[in-house]
Amino acid sequence: MNGTIKNALKLVISIGIGFGLIYFINSSLTGEDKALIFQSFRTAKLPVIVLTILLAATACVIRALRWELLLNPIGCHPRRSTLVSSIFIMYLANLIFPRLGEVLRCSVLFQKDEIPVEKSIGTMVVERLIDFLFAGLYVLLAFVFEHQKLLEIYNKYLAEKKEGSSHLLLFTIGLVILFGIVAFFVPKIRRLIIQKVKGLWEGISSIFKLEKPILFVIYSLVLYSIYFATTIIMYYAINGLDGLRMTSGFVILTAGTLAIGLTQGGIGAFQLLVTKSLELYDIARPLGLAYSWLSWTVQTGTLVIGGIIAWVYVQFTKAR
Repeated sequence: MNGTIKNALKLVISIGIGFGLIYFINSSLTGEDKALIFQSFRTAKLPVIVLTILLAATACVIRALRWELLLNPIGCHPRRSTLVSSIFIMYLANLIFPRLGEVLRCSVLFQKDEIPVEKSIGTMVVERLIDFLFAGLYVLLAFVFEHQKLLEIYNKYLAEKKEGSSHLLLFTIGLVILFGIVAFFVPKIRRLIIQKVKGLWEGISSIFKLEKPILFVIYSLVLYSIYFATTIIMYYAINGLDGLRMTSGFVILTAGTLAIGLTQGGIGAFQLLVTKSLELYDIARPLGLAYSWLSWTVQTGTLVIGGIIAWVYVQFTKAR
């Protein structure tokens, strides 16, 4: 089975699981529950939604500016318009196909501003590591302020480990060893690998060459503050949720972040985990579903529209 078919199967299975979860969480709803959800959508406060859209778009811009700080120290100076466009395109592509966005993100920089792919990938690895650390910080804050709620979510829905992870690790190690043997006996391949690895490492090492480390930290703090703020702000879009304490946002944000990794675009999983998280705070399921669907729709819609605009812009922008 080649990689394309395998990835396509993963996509179909992920989407299938997502729609299965949607069916599961909606199957027990009564007519009154559904009416309440639709009513909550119709009466959702437009100014709150607009503010959330603006903040989501701003987060993409800040992510691009932060990426620029990693690229500049290694001699890469893409245009900011290209950087911002590549971020929106990344999110759009990831909604369509798993991990496609990361490839397109670096490809856009190469095609338009001649940034070597191996270097941009290296900086992207650093950026993902920073994201992982900040996501871990939010999990830590959730445990500090709402540990009982978070443990309840974990024990109910996330305690089971995925099967086959050890097999995947062994397969990966074997593949690396085989690649190393081939490279050892084929000089041309060895030189190519060394060149790519050097470029990758140069990108990764950019974190140690930051010219403006304080600004990098500020961008990171602002970026994740926006993620937290949008979670809280969306409470005020629907009547009945504005009484939730602010620290609950750590739990809801953690649940939503985990959901994005479980199914394609978080479809189904986001609605399930966020709704169940809100139920821990005595929020009725219909209200929880209204919040989760509205929040997911606003965020996804922002990324889709922004991604389409960015893709069109890139197509009509001349390369350097």
